Amino acid sequence: MSTLSASTPPASAANDNWKLPRGVQIPPFRSVDEFCREKGTFALPSGGLHEWNNRMVGNLLYFQANYVAVFLLAVVYCLLALPGDVFISLGAIVVLGFIIVCSFSVNEMVFNFRRDHPYGTLAIIFFSLAFFVHSLPSLIHVSAVGCVPLLATIVHASFRVRDPAISRSNVFVRQTVMAKGFEKLNVELRQ
Repeated sequence: MSTLSASTPPASAANDNWKLPRGVQIPPFRSVDEFCREKGTFALPSGGLHEWNNRMVGNLLYFQANYVAVFLLAVVYCLLALPGDVFISLGAIVVLGFIIVCSFSVNEMVFNFRRDHPYGTLAIIFFSLAFFVHSLPSLIHVSAVGCVPLLATIVHASFRVRDPAISRSNVFVRQTVMAKGFEKLNVELRQ
């Protein structure tokens, strides 16, 4: 296995990535057959943590558009199936964020309000926290809908063994958003 920086794409491979400014690319969607059915298998990594890491990174890079699509489908499902929970959760997060920002703000108007109205400030904090606690079931629903696709992505990337011909024919992943993120995290990119 060679690193992507040292490998050159075969002459027959075409760069199907969508181009964005600053050289960033978005890879194409992979077919359903390639993503989860016929063109590969599912198996445990037999070479230990190093092979597991290489397989996960390779699959995350190769199937990244499919993983984003699955996550977006889960978000759309959440918006359609649980709209009340979504808006209550967002409201609770906004209220809690507002309280935290105002609690530590050095803005003169906010500081004067806290100083001049300590009981009002305490009441606002109390009722905001009560609203946040009351909305915890909604937050749990929305968090679960967000965590399920992440777990599915980790499981799929861990156990999916791609067809070797596919693995070697498309190496245009170095300039994608996920590859840039991996580089920032100092993850060695292997194909």
